[in-house]
Amino acid sequence: MDSEPRYSNYSLEELYDVLEHIDHDKYPERVEKIKEIIQVKRIEEPEKKKARNLHQKKNICFQC
Repeated sequence: MDSEPRYSNYSLEELYDVLEHIDHDKYPERVEKIKEIIQVKRIEEPEKKKARNLHQKKNICFQC
């Protein structure tokens, strides 16, 4: 039995990383929990959200 990490203690950056790398088929409940925590943290941490969006926009430009 796997013990579930305490995702609520993770930063937004860490949560996005986990969501990208977690086995979605093996841990669908964890995926949903991570998505829920991300939504809450995005509301609680609007400045970090802006920084993340800026970073994503820069990555899109590099892919052109």
